[in-house]
Amino acid sequence: MLNIETILDLHIVDENNKRDEYYEQFKGKHSASSAGYCYKKQYYQLHGYEGEPMDKRVKRLLRLGTLLHKDLEESLNKYAKNIKEKGAESVQIFTEHLIEIPSLNVVGHLDYMFIIDDREYWVGDLKSLNDWSWKLKFGKKFANKKQSPHYYLQLGTYCLGVQQQFHVKEPMMLDLLWYNKNDSNIKNSSVDPMWIHRAQAYWIDLNDFLLEVGDDILDVEATTAIGIPMMDWECKYCQFNKICKGGMNWKKK
Repeated sequence: MLNIETILDLHIVDENNKRDEYYEQFKGKHSASSAGYCYKKQYYQLHGYEGEPMDKRVKRLLRLGTLLHKDLEESLNKYAKNIKEKGAESVQIFTEHLIEIPSLNVVGHLDYMFIIDDREYWVGDLKSLNDWSWKLKFGKKFANKKQSPHYYLQLGTYCLGVQQQFHVKEPMMLDLLWYNKNDSNIKNSSVDPMWIHRAQAYWIDLNDFLLEVGDDILDVEATTAIGIPMMDWECKYCQFNKICKGGMNWKKK
């Protein structure tokens, strides 16, 4: 009997390999999607260290996120074509748009952007959440719980790239589109433009730190330097925790 699970997993591996081949051209650069991560993790990624391989279940979860992003991209491209045919030339729509920030050694692909009348810039990012993360984000019970800044710094990074590429001086509109993987519920939230400045500060601090410390960062233990880690849960889920000195056994003090 055919093993459908194995066939599916082989397909996902093949698709991941294609993605890795595409991103080879950006080797030696920081990924915008890693904004806000631990400085030591950034070092490992920048220098091509091999982390722990993901298990098949995690690969399937990530594949669902990829397919969701693909649907968003295709739907917006279709919408862009329709409004163009109707003569709505005042609206430009960009999807999976490459942004580059050479001064910060950062590259990435923003999910979507609307430019209205060549002066209003609306940049957005899609985030898929499991049910627990959704409750942490939107549940009244967790209203006062501190949220991870990662998503906001990532969006701010995309906006930095847009500002440089399009020479934007006007205020920008920032948007996060949240998708619940458990029940397919969708919510939007506006994001304060201050995250653009915070993203810039993060990348400047990271680059300065890596330049100053260099390869000696490999001997820096978790919690002994600012930015290692950035968030108290990072070490637990980091793919480099087995090669990171102190990372595997890190516990919040």
